[in-house]
Amino acid sequence: MTYKVRVTPKAIADLESYTDFIAKDSKDRAKKWLTEAWDLINSLSSMPRRFPVIPESDLLGEELRHIIHYSHHIIYRILENEMTVDVVRVWPAPIPYPTHTPQNHPK
Repeated sequence: MTYKVRVTPKAIADLESYTDFIAKDSKDRAKKWLTEAWDLINSLSSMPRRFPVIPESDLLGEELRHIIHYSHHIIYRILENEMTVDVVRVWPAPIPYPTHTPQNHPK
């Protein structure tokens, strides 16, 4: 089955914003990041359920999934009855908590 992939204006703005941010340091890296992001987005036309549901889905009241792309989440929903995937945002990943805090750091 092939799904139609749509990208919302907010997600496009997210992609453009982060590409501009990377380009301040390296235009080549920005181009690579954006090309890879679009490759991942376009890959959702096949087997979009292969990526996990985001933990916040229950709070948001809808099933949203994500692809982790470097430091960002590509967040999308699947509209099964329309055979469509909507990419809704490209959001920065949270900074992971350190595994060792001063209280539990091994001595």
